[in-house]
Amino acid sequence: MPIRPFKLPEDLDHLYKLMAESFQYPENPEWNADADEAEGLKTLIQTFRRIWPFFRWVRWMSPAMQDALLGYVWEEDGKPVGLVNISRRGTTDGWMIGNIAVLPAYRRRGIARQLTLAALDLIREKGGTLVVLDVIAGNLPAYKLYESLGVVHYTSQLELDLKSEVAPPRPPTPKGYVYEKIPLKEWRLPMEMAQRVTPEQVQVFDPILKGRYYFPPVLLFFSSVVNKIRGVKVEDFALRDAATNQVAALGFTTAQTRAGDKHNISMTLEPKHADLAPFLLQYMLHKVKSHSAAHGVQTSLWEWRYFALDEHNKAGFEKRREGHRMGLRLQEH
Repeated sequence: MPIRPFKLPEDLDHLYKLMAESFQYPENPEWNADADEAEGLKTLIQTFRRIWPFFRWVRWMSPAMQDALLGYVWEEDGKPVGLVNISRRGTTDGWMIGNIAVLPAYRRRGIARQLTLAALDLIREKGGTLVVLDVIAGNLPAYKLYESLGVVHYTSQLELDLKSEVAPPRPPTPKGYVYEKIPLKEWRLPMEMAQRVTPEQVQVFDPILKGRYYFPPVLLFFSSVVNKIRGVKVEDFALRDAATNQVAALGFTTAQTRAGDKHNISMTLEPKHADLAPFLLQYMLHKVKSHSAAHGVQTSLWEWRYFALDEHNKAGFEKRREGHRMGLRLQEH
């Protein structure tokens, strides 16, 4: 069988090439990875190559990082034509399957199935009990493949893009709320908020566990180094109800200060606090656009946050594509 383990750092270039060429869909061009995303992936891989000795040390120091970017490469005609990567989700027994890529000329030969089966076997060997993966809505061949392996569709998300170069002014904090910046080492607030807003049926496959939110100091340091090299500015914040001191909403911003890739923003809030969405959006757009107005902005809304979609549309966001999150409980097989 022409399959071999994914190797670091040797296969990083293959990862970029295969993803760039495989994630193109002539029949559905809106699914394609755009130039900013491709440049962002290229820059990220170049960064990892540049700091490989440091990354190798971090992997040695952190058990969780030892289970990042594992996988397999499929070779035919003397070259890599497909790959799959898997990563442990923090320090939990949950895993993510990503980057299932096969070059167009080699599709419909069962390669994706064999790669996915190999990935599932490796996850079992590592003691994994839960597996999740993402598939573009409408990509029926991939969707049916995963279904045939017992993977079930349990939620969806919308990916949205904003191309405007307008930097909105900073809005005033809503009356009755207090703005609070969240340090990167803070994990309790995001975890507790996720526990409040994530539907029970989603938590079956996406359990809200400390191991997904807490990052030891070595990983926080590694992340800060990577962000500095890439010119990425991160800011997380909360809005607290001044009367109850309870967190009503969280905002997360990742701003690009150099060419390539896009700014990224996201929010976490309950439907009863939907009136905070306009402030959250304007504030986050103000933050990222103040670093670079020329960069596009991307965000995503999980299905249980679609109540905020109208406010995103009013802010200028447009739907790029919809994706499905699918999951498998390995202990049941």
